[in-house]
Amino acid sequence: MALLLEVDELLHRMNLNISDLSEREKATYQLWLEGVDRGVKDWCKWELVRTTGRVEYYDGNGTANLPLRTPWVVDNSSLAVRLDQTGYGGQATNRFAAAPAQTKGTDYMLRLEGGSGKSGLLVRLPGASITSYLWPSDSLFQRGRGGLAWRQGPYWPAGIGNIKVTCDFGFASGSIPEGVRLAVAGAVALVRNFAQKGWPVSSETLGDYSYSAAVGEMREFADVRSYLKYYRDTQF
Repeated sequence: MALLLEVDELLHRMNLNISDLSEREKATYQLWLEGVDRGVKDWCKWELVRTTGRVEYYDGNGTANLPLRTPWVVDNSSLAVRLDQTGYGGQATNRFAAAPAQTKGTDYMLRLEGGSGKSGLLVRLPGASITSYLWPSDSLFQRGRGGLAWRQGPYWPAGIGNIKVTCDFGFASGSIPEGVRLAVAGAVALVRNFAQKGWPVSSETLGDYSYSAAVGEMREFADVRSYLKYYRDTQF
């Protein structure tokens, strides 16, 4: 999996010239970078870098809005949706392959949070013709709940794993947000400083000398995490 920050950019941000480093020092920075990269992704609860062709299955909820589990769906053009009432999350034999693809802008639309794609809703649309809106909706035009003419608006039919969503998500290598790259570089700088000077001490004793390192309570790493809060996956 691609790194959030390349080692050349890391060294530039730390005001280091790669030509001045020994091979051992270069390897050490690479190891620190890979460790921090993994820690950032684990804390954010997803990989952040672009993933293509991700397949997810959803249970239809009987409403017009279906929340996507995938964060940061940044490529709307990659989205593909299929509906199969007996698809059962792709575990039924020969399902979804024969199911007709749903048409974007006709059968559904993708509503992104703030237009940036941090999270998304698949919104069910009524369809283009009288034959398409009879199911799963029985109303071409949405009306309010009042009067004898009211009909249910378009909805995703309830089912078990009956909706298949394929999409690309995450950030391309040249589009990693500045806050994420800054957090990675800052965390590597902290690791370097602690490796050179030792970890902060939370307690010391003199007789039969002992000490405890304040690894789990360091304010410095909390400051680094503040850059990542917006990109953390907080599903509900």
